[in-house]
Amino acid sequence: MFAASAIVRKISSKVSHGISSKRNAEEMDSEFINKHVAEKEHEDYVSILKTHVHHVIELESDERYPDCVFVEDPIVVVEAIVFLNRMGALSRRGEIDAFRELFFSRNTTKFSPQYTFVDMYEKSENATVDGGDCCAIYETKHLFMGISSRTNMEGVSLYENVLSQYGWKVIPVKVKQGLHLKSFVTYFLSSNGEILLSVNDDEIGRDIFSQIEEHSNDQFKYKAVFVPEEEACNVVSFKSSKTNKHVIIYKSGYQKSENIFKNAVNQSQASNVELIPIKYDELAKLDGCLTCCSVLFQ
Repeated sequence: MFAASAIVRKISSKVSHGISSKRNAEEMDSEFINKHVAEKEHEDYVSILKTHVHHVIELESDERYPDCVFVEDPIVVVEAIVFLNRMGALSRRGEIDAFRELFFSRNTTKFSPQYTFVDMYEKSENATVDGGDCCAIYETKHLFMGISSRTNMEGVSLYENVLSQYGWKVIPVKVKQGLHLKSFVTYFLSSNGEILLSVNDDEIGRDIFSQIEEHSNDQFKYKAVFVPEEEACNVVSFKSSKTNKHVIIYKSGYQKSENIFKNAVNQSQASNVELIPIKYDELAKLDGCLTCCSVLFQ
């Protein structure tokens, strides 16, 4: 994907109260997240995006929504189609208001009229989608959507009804455990007719990839880059609008996975690829991944 613009959001002062599967009973009332560390890591992340993406919009945080830094979930962008999601978690649904303000404010011309907006709240009463369950592959025009605790079939059907008009195929993928599809599988790189996906090397990751692999075709074959460390499998991958490089941002501190990523790039024979490591540990305590914290636009 060619990334010309990106949206990110500042971290809420209430971030320690965000939703997490990793918090234990003793931590419920403590400062679960070190906000200063989280902000430094997030600033570094945004800095990388600004180096490689022409236009980065940084929304202010909202203290009512501890998880608001995870901008991937409220909206999904496929080409020039922007979906405003009804998220699976009730406590997060108000996060969408900041995006409505951004997209439809009279002072904002960046997003209109070149984008088509689809508001799930206007289309369905029951559909839910989290962006973390949406993995768009531009080479094949496949959108893989995880059926998870956050995303349901009504949401998948809504996306399918819209995107089929633009030549996209929406493919539901069962996520047996875990939070989102992209907790286990993300786009990595494409070269010579192969689409490489970074896949967590466990039972869930392999099951998800087996469902995706079935949709290889004569032009493109899906191939897994199996990653042994779960925390490292989620990567942000795009073509830079500033440097024209293919950028892959990945979590540092996982040497086995880093070596696998480097080998995968070398074996792909893809040119002009830049692997960028980043420390991003604090928000992982809220089940946050690298892709969670930005939305990329062509």
